[in-house]
Amino acid sequence: MTRPPVPFLSMPPMASSSTSSRCLTASVTGTHNLEVTSYSLLEGMGVGKFVSSTTFSVAGYDWNLRFYPDGITDNDRKEGYGAVWMLASRAGSDCRIARFVKKSDLQEHAIRRIRFTGNDSFKIECSLTVISESRAEDVSTIPVPPSNLHQHLAGMLHGVEIADVEFSVGGEPFRAHACVLAARSPVFRAELLGPAAARSIKIDDDDDMEPATFKALLHFIYTDHLPNDSGFGKDAAMQRRLLVAADRYGVDRLRAMCGVKLYKSVSVGTVVDSLEFAEKHHCAQLKDACLGFMASPNVLGVVRKTDGFKRLVEGCPWVLKEILDKVPRF
Repeated sequence: MTRPPVPFLSMPPMASSSTSSRCLTASVTGTHNLEVTSYSLLEGMGVGKFVSSTTFSVAGYDWNLRFYPDGITDNDRKEGYGAVWMLASRAGSDCRIARFVKKSDLQEHAIRRIRFTGNDSFKIECSLTVISESRAEDVSTIPVPPSNLHQHLAGMLHGVEIADVEFSVGGEPFRAHACVLAARSPVFRAELLGPAAARSIKIDDDDDMEPATFKALLHFIYTDHLPNDSGFGKDAAMQRRLLVAADRYGVDRLRAMCGVKLYKSVSVGTVVDSLEFAEKHHCAQLKDACLGFMASPNVLGVVRKTDGFKRLVEGCPWVLKEILDKVPRF
């Protein structure tokens, strides 16, 4: 007996769901510069002997940059290698990275430096990227755009439709908004919201403020960034003027940024000028960094021979003790 066919029952489709996740891998990059002075005096110091940078931190790790003029092993010396060695340690875990450089290349570089600058030295730039552990997170189905608050505030500064205060700097006018300036600077708050609040302020040339400096200061106040055309990244004189302006108006983050930029350009020939500047304008962090640089191995002896150091000792004799306090004790 043949069974009748079983009819196919059509079921309503089940509701589908979709979820998403994202795997994130973060990294932190830092750069440290080690200047090796009087290179010719280091040759022959011995296999395994090294000069060292100060300890610097990247991503919570303490790093140390070492230079071995005669190599780390006898084999390095025989093959004509010097070596740069980096060491990081944290919670008992070590990470060592070695880079080998031909001594003949270093010697050629040092000779060129002596010929053109009279400076028997070179710089080692160490750029480190520390990659953290990956992590997963849920991805929202509703995209959230990135913050553009700084762009809107920059538009206010350039548009000046509702500006209510005007500055004159070196004869050049600058319009701004009292509420924004007051929120970002205690000095502007006192000038613009106090009992004797002004709406038209003239800043004379005698106040050591140039239009370009004031323009960069305003841009930073509105956006927390500096304009690309400010010269901030390359011009040390601009950085100093901007630091003075930031100090004058109590914009602490800008003052710190200028201090970092100034310190990155410090060398044996400029450290005294930077230290005098820091002392004059009460830049404690920049001063401390300059003192540490001068007290580092193979630097103090060279700096002491310069006219700038003699001037520093005569004008600020107490600084000498501060430098000696920074000299490593072995």
